[in-house]
Amino acid sequence: MNLNLNADYRQWRFDSRVLLGGYFATGVNYNSLKVNSGNSVGRTDFAALGFGGASYYFTPNQIYMTGALGLSYARFNQDTGASGSISDYEGPGYLWGALGYGRIYNAGTVTTAKDVEDALVRGGVLNSSNRFSNTVTLGIANMLKRRANGDYDTKNHDDQDIAFFTDLQSFLQKEGVVSGPLTMAQTIRVYETINNTRGRYVRYPRYTGIQAQIQAQYQLFNQTKNKPHDHYLSFDAVFGKPLSDQTQLLLSGFFAMALDSLASGNGPAAGFGGPFSFPSFLPFLPDRNNLDFFVRTNGTGFYGGSYIGGKDKLFGARADITHSINNKAGISGFASFINLSPNTGDARTLISGGARLDYNLTHWLTSYVRAGFDKETDRVLVYSLGAGFNWRVFGNN
Repeated sequence: MNLNLNADYRQWRFDSRVLLGGYFATGVNYNSLKVNSGNSVGRTDFAALGFGGASYYFTPNQIYMTGALGLSYARFNQDTGASGSISDYEGPGYLWGALGYGRIYNAGTVTTAKDVEDALVRGGVLNSSNRFSNTVTLGIANMLKRRANGDYDTKNHDDQDIAFFTDLQSFLQKEGVVSGPLTMAQTIRVYETINNTRGRYVRYPRYTGIQAQIQAQYQLFNQTKNKPHDHYLSFDAVFGKPLSDQTQLLLSGFFAMALDSLASGNGPAAGFGGPFSFPSFLPFLPDRNNLDFFVRTNGTGFYGGSYIGGKDKLFGARADITHSINNKAGISGFASFINLSPNTGDARTLISGGARLDYNLTHWLTSYVRAGFDKETDRVLVYSLGAGFNWRVFGNN
């Protein structure tokens, strides 16, 4: 028997100068197994972690400073049957600080605004020759950005969608796109488009801008009560540029080194694995528009914490490109280079590349075909091919 119960709460607030973010998560995992001899074995895991971070731009969207704190506690108790039981715990804490320049944006709301335009054409509000002006497209994109940043949530609580669509309709009337209120059918069509409730659209992030920072991680304490050693220094940079309405280029790179010869080379641990580990974006800017960089999905590059043991050095670079064939299909590709320079021994390199085609077959069913390669020093060249389907049972994108 297995039982899992997890809870997660997060909050953020951003403007051109101040960025605040944080979250708390906790969970319990229980499992029990009864064997043929009649004995039963079981294990219970409990974990809780919290993170808070703040960034301040001395000049809007240019020079900034970041500070963050992460604390956690995790414990397990395991009943081993006839041999008794064992238990252990982890409870590390981390402090991060960074100085940086620039700000990267996810301009994917422009793509969504274009999809809203198509929805209004299908709904009979616009005709194929009466399209959005650039002013209308950017205006809707900015409204979607404010919605993603939580402006409507904090101001309107349970009525955030009502407030957003009221503002959207007023904006369309002001710009002369519509002469009167949208019908219920037209409003629902736009709602489904924005939220992608039927999984109709294949949307890639559209990062624009440049951002670079130098960051230090200091481990405050660990469960062994010995002197902590997981202290690191890293430099990260990213450049994003939409090449056209359909094509996006992203260049990224990093350099990382340990500041302690006994550093483990592991990222910040918040528990015994599973959902209770600090994601690598925590040491960085807690900007919701940047979070996609720290989930290794298509077109997200290298960005965020990179960890290496001892006094070794690690650096890498990557190029990502995405192209939307239409709103139901797209192709993405990447090429990357990573170099490990150990304190002792020979340096090693890893070169990787790949491409993937995504196509939305119908509503909840998306298909993909992918190909890639990896070549590491002194190892054979490895090719990979794959194809499959993603079936979304429920939920919104």
